Amino acid sequence: MRGEYSPPGSRDSAAPARASAREGRPRWLALAVALSIAALASAATLNPLTTNDLWVHLSVGRETARDILAGQGVPNEERFSFTAQGRPLVPHEWLSGLILYLCYSAGGPLGVQALRLALVLGALAGLARAARLAGAGSGATAWMLVFLLLAVAPRLVERPHLFTYGLAGWTLATLGLDAQRASQGGSRMAWLLVPVMVLWGNLHGGFVVGFFVIGCFLLAAVAALLPLPPALRSLLSLARPATGAGGTTPPHRRPTRAEGEAPPSSTRARRLALVLCASLASLAILNPAGPRLFLFPFEITSMPVVSSSIYEWRSPLVTSYRTTLPFALTLLWGILLLAGLRAARARPGRPSEGGWGLSGSIIALAFAALALRQMRSLADFVVLTAPWMAVALESLQASLRHRRWRLPEGPLPAAIAAVVAAALIVVFGYPARANVRIRCIPPLVSPKTPVAAAEFIASVPGLPAEARLFNSYPLGGYLAWRLQGRARILIDSRNEAYGDELTRRILLAFREVPVFEQEVARWKPDLLVLDWRARSDSAVLKRLVDGGGWKPVFLDDFVVVYAPDSSPLRPLRFCSPGQFDIQRIGPREAAAALEEGGRLSSWQPGGVMASLLTGRALMVLGRQTEARRTLELAAASRPASPALWSLLAASRQATGDRAAAAQAMRVAEDLARSAPAEE
Repeated sequence: MRGEYSPPGSRDSAAPARASAREGRPRWLALAVALSIAALASAATLNPLTTNDLWVHLSVGRETARDILAGQGVPNEERFSFTAQGRPLVPHEWLSGLILYLCYSAGGPLGVQALRLALVLGALAGLARAARLAGAGSGATAWMLVFLLLAVAPRLVERPHLFTYGLAGWTLATLGLDAQRASQGGSRMAWLLVPVMVLWGNLHGGFVVGFFVIGCFLLAAVAALLPLPPALRSLLSLARPATGAGGTTPPHRRPTRAEGEAPPSSTRARRLALVLCASLASLAILNPAGPRLFLFPFEITSMPVVSSSIYEWRSPLVTSYRTTLPFALTLLWGILLLAGLRAARARPGRPSEGGWGLSGSIIALAFAALALRQMRSLADFVVLTAPWMAVALESLQASLRHRRWRLPEGPLPAAIAAVVAAALIVVFGYPARANVRIRCIPPLVSPKTPVAAAEFIASVPGLPAEARLFNSYPLGGYLAWRLQGRARILIDSRNEAYGDELTRRILLAFREVPVFEQEVARWKPDLLVLDWRARSDSAVLKRLVDGGGWKPVFLDDFVVVYAPDSSPLRPLRFCSPGQFDIQRIGPREAAAALEEGGRLSSWQPGGVMASLLTGRALMVLGRQTEARRTLELAAASRPASPALWSLLAASRQATGDRAAAAQAMRVAEDLARSAPAEE
């Protein structure tokens, strides 16, 4: 009947027609769709290396490579700090660190970027395969991938959890194939999950996700064997796994058990149980930490300091993250997932015995609860429910067509949307927050990385062997990487290496001056290396303005280095993070300020602080054209510095360009109004 809805797998004429249309699509269309998704993945993924974790993993990878080549095995103690030196560690990510190090050794930052993109594309391929096995069409699958990339873009950073995303995608695809063949006793391909889980356990602590997912499918397979009422049995599959080529559902239907079919074989359930047991046993043996590895993910998540002090481990409901685009997209993802799966259940036709519905429901509920508990799990929820989202979108589209809505079919609209989204991200950046945009490369490495500070420290004469650096939490990773053998750090992002009490005490030292003074007296550092842009360090920076035995000897736009007053290093007179007022620079100070601005420029050419000091000194000396040239060069990168734009406005005014001066002042005022609020 015209306008009557017929689900995939029914005997109406529309289903074969749609199947034939899919089979008749040119191959160039599939290639174009794949390239468009890859373009969006590249735009969302290839931004400057910015996580402090990366450099710790590179350091661990370097030590691992050296020890393995020396026949000493995988390192299992802390080697980079002076606060936890020699403490035993569980090497839970040793293999990912080694892979990252090999990629960096082969191609530098570009090698890490290439690995990063390859892992993201691999995850997308696995999730797409899983979605097609679940019965989703190519159009719904393409839309799901576009939606996923936009929702999880800020989480696609250069950290070992990308290995978890890739392996999770292909684990779901393998289990999807097993569910598709449920009536034949499953798929022997499920045995591949045993080496996958061993590999996963040596790459990232997220291996527990793999065991959980396998357990969910095992539970669904067991439930399919039970003599449950029809209403309850419908919960076993909200999506019918496809049995046709290319993920399409064949037009014929097999008789249901209610129509006389014998109960399904228990072969599949037994196989999944054996796979799960074999994976657990193999991983317990084939990892450097042995069975203790299984406890590690729960030990780190149970550390009070992690959940209370580390931003990404906090609930999105108690921070401003709930107002961001990624959170809104994840919330929309959950709503569409629920609505689409409800629509799938309402569709006529026999549900499969593969247990996709039950396993998907458990996975979705578990990771939704986890996402509400910690921000870092929002992307995990999206990734792990991706195949079911594709089915949900397929069902929603079918429901709308049933209501005579004319919707474009096929993957081409999604491909166009992917290209448009990729272009917008490349031009404008990804709006992670109201005032923060994640921009594509270049540069390959984020300017916030303390590269210049580390080079300065490496060049300081007279430092003792393995000098002690009292560093801010985000800076430890790169300092450990660059200064290995030259200096030791206070702390880095490996909370498990320092323990709950030591981590809590160090983080508190940067918030409360008395604790800071106690820790400095306790550890007797040779240099202070501080992230002066961090609000958590502001009290300490204000204290250092008053002296306290320390003087600033290095400064760029993000990092300041203090040396003891007794050090022969020349102090900075005009640039102090806790007390920087360029208006105090008059004619008598201008020459000295200009010389100091040159020092800052040698550390960070075109930096905001260097340009502010140099520009102000040149203006006081009457060299207005040079001052404007210096400030225009710094403003070309669109820095979020109201002070720089205000001074640029003054220099433009002084050179007679009133229109440009007014424009710069508007930018300064907008930046001042949009300054981020403290969490």
